[in-house]
Amino acid sequence: MDGLTKGCWCIKNAFDLDITVIDEKLNIQTQISSFNYPAIIEDEKKSMYPYLLNECLSMDQDTFSIYTDKFKLSYLVTTLHKNDEFKGIVVVGPYLSEDFSGGFLSQVIRENNLPLPTYRYLENFYKNLSKLKIEYLSVGNIVVNLCRYDTISSSFVALDLPMKNEVSRHSRSNTKMYDANILIRYELEKKIMSAVTIGDTQEVKRLYSEFFADFSYRTPNDHLRSSKNVAYVFGTMLRLAAEKGGVNPIYLHQISENLAYKVEECKDQASIATVEYSMIAIYCDAVKELSTKEFSNIVKQAVTYIKFNYDEPLNLQIVADSIRFDRTYLAKSFRRETNMSVVEYINKVRIDKAVFLIEQNQLSFIDISVLVGYNNYSYFCKVFKDTLGLSPREYRNANL
Repeated sequence: MDGLTKGCWCIKNAFDLDITVIDEKLNIQTQISSFNYPAIIEDEKKSMYPYLLNECLSMDQDTFSIYTDKFKLSYLVTTLHKNDEFKGIVVVGPYLSEDFSGGFLSQVIRENNLPLPTYRYLENFYKNLSKLKIEYLSVGNIVVNLCRYDTISSSFVALDLPMKNEVSRHSRSNTKMYDANILIRYELEKKIMSAVTIGDTQEVKRLYSEFFADFSYRTPNDHLRSSKNVAYVFGTMLRLAAEKGGVNPIYLHQISENLAYKVEECKDQASIATVEYSMIAIYCDAVKELSTKEFSNIVKQAVTYIKFNYDEPLNLQIVADSIRFDRTYLAKSFRRETNMSVVEYINKVRIDKAVFLIEQNQLSFIDISVLVGYNNYSYFCKVFKDTLGLSPREYRNANL
């Protein structure tokens, strides 16, 4: 592996950013990627390479530039030289230079005249992108230095340090008290998890006020990191409890990823505590709203299918065919266990999603109706009012 390729892998492993090396003839020499790009994004990437190559011809060897495309995806670009001869460019990205939100993606779709169903497809792609704000300066500096043909390889050497005759580098004046605190914490964790499995938000909040987990000794010089680690532990505990409570792991993964991102963005311990506290309601609500634990296998499959495909054409027959059960048997089982018909449940899921989008105040009512699965706007308005007693516009006005 040459020095340039080693440098590319260093960048990929350090920052989780895709990297592409393009020679002076526009041939891709190296491409390291962890994404399956949507076709429109891939096409845009390919179309920008000639432009970037031309623009970089006049760049100095020790400089880099930032290019942001029409989809608000940013790329860091630097030149490749060998013996002062221009050999091509290195393109790092894409990444996001601003916070991702529903409004952000809606604007991308609107400005590029993309079909609305693209929203959900692109959402998964954008959510997994790295984000660089002011950090791009440091990353750019590292990229410029690493993307060279003469990268120096390093090796790891373990130091043979003498062992100290200590139980721990943290003195514990009272071992029995320390052990007792561990037992109390573990017992408290069991109670918290038990309350989450039934969606008891108030009980979890009460127990949370007693919860403690001090791991500061693991990062003695970084108390903020220590607090974030505790938040991750707490979030993992709630996630496992919610899964035990019957919530589909795919939903929990989405929730967990979002919360982890929020924790990592925190700049102080007060912010971390706020995110931790919000985890309680989020996971307990998930159990109350998404749990299929009490359902039979047929109803569980139907509920899961509807929740994952609410924006597609749906009715009793489509659901029954998709999970391979007789429609009559499904209809009877579904009503018996949920006190709703399959169609009523489909409408409930769609209206819940519509309410969320309306509260974001970013999309038109017509766009929202399409995104949640209603191609007939008048019918969407009728179902919305039948469900909530207000039209979509009345609901937005009442909640602004």
